[in-house]
Amino acid sequence: MSETLGNDPALAGLGDRTPERTPDGRRWRLTAETPLVRVARNFAESRVAVFGLVLLIVTIVAAVLAPYITPQNPYDLSEIRIEAGELPPGAVERADPPRQDFEIPIDPAAPGVQSLELNGDAPFTAVTAEVTVADPERIEIRLTGEPAEAFAEIDRLRIDGLPRGAELTVGEKHSFRSFWEVPGEDLAAFAVVREGGFDGSFDLEVDLRGAHGEAIMTHWLGTDSQGRDMYSAILYGLRISLSVGVLSCLFAMLIGMSLGLVAAYFGGRVETVIMRLVDLQLSFPAILVA
Repeated sequence: MSETLGNDPALAGLGDRTPERTPDGRRWRLTAETPLVRVARNFAESRVAVFGLVLLIVTIVAAVLAPYITPQNPYDLSEIRIEAGELPPGAVERADPPRQDFEIPIDPAAPGVQSLELNGDAPFTAVTAEVTVADPERIEIRLTGEPAEAFAEIDRLRIDGLPRGAELTVGEKHSFRSFWEVPGEDLAAFAVVREGGFDGSFDLEVDLRGAHGEAIMTHWLGTDSQGRDMYSAILYGLRISLSVGVLSCLFAMLIGMSLGLVAAYFGGRVETVIMRLVDLQLSFPAILVA
């Protein structure tokens, strides 16, 4: 390893030449070194400085690539859901639970079991309703669906269209509206009962609702009260700050070069006025100008 002579004042006249030992260690030799190389070498010797440079580069790259490495654009209202406000760090935001609406035609006069194949949309490709007229006052209904795993995750269903005076054997009726809410565990089999029997056929309106929707994104730093992802907001804010800084530097350079060229070209009083204005501007604190 080479050994330098250090900052000896006697070597001040060597300029950009750096004395170091030869490989055999017997003599000293002078090697030419540009100021840029010397600054870079001294900079690389400081771990704190190198770490700061790497951190600065990573920050700039993250700001430039913000639209590609963030799960959300916090300034696009179409991507923001108020329901996802104030989520804790690491929370997973999910879409609205899947739901499906269909009608079950019921004829109390038809004896025995009726199997009705109902066309289904996503997430259910098919829904089968088995309607059994047990007696004139009771109609039993059993629902199954495909795929079975999606049907098993149903959280609840709403049933509307019951005849006046009819009730369900499971679930609860809404406090002031006409529909009933049935928990998912009671979905397999329930019954419609009406004292005195049914007057005629009717259609049950069924609304199936899943337990949870598909995962949209993970909020690693949580969300604010408006549902904006904090990680995305930080990087987009950094991007804006970086853009403002770069544009400000370009704008200042353009004005400075223009005024300098005008002052140098005309000289005399024009130069004096421009320079005094520059001196006046330099008298303002930088924080105030910013």
